[in-house]
Amino acid sequence: MSDALLHCLERLHLDDDTQLKERALRFQQQCSRLPPKVFDAGPNCKPVISIHLAFESLEKTGWDNKLAAQLATCTKAAYENTISNVRKQLNLQPTVSFNTLTIALGCTTMIKQVEALYSTFTEKYITRLSVANRQSAKEQLQQPQWKGATVYVCAKAFGVRFNCACL
Repeated sequence: MSDALLHCLERLHLDDDTQLKERALRFQQQCSRLPPKVFDAGPNCKPVISIHLAFESLEKTGWDNKLAAQLATCTKAAYENTISNVRKQLNLQPTVSFNTLTIALGCTTMIKQVEALYSTFTEKYITRLSVANRQSAKEQLQQPQWKGATVYVCAKAFGVRFNCACL
């Protein structure tokens, strides 16, 4: 394992998580196949992004892009552009589940209602489309923003107030 990756894990207080270490190493190997220019934003960009991708793939919550950018020694905007570019080049799509969304937003009591709303909506929406458009609509509905929108709409219907900076 590279010294830079170990150092970054240590600085993020994640060096005890062996599963995360192993996953971060795999992502770092994948990132090594990309052109070095991709990681020009900062000297620690590659190891921090490898840890970030591992963190997401394990469906952990609480990643701080501002702190990650500081550790990568670049601006937050440059870090976010780089992670977006790396995801595109590695063909990675973040997986979002209702479980992780409701935990992150502090509204776990309504998960059954969120799942029911999403299921009902997708069924009715897809049946209204032509047969030719149904497959692409099914793929689009798997994108994270649809799940996020469903949680948001359901939370607003229940009068839930969000206390996070993400909204």
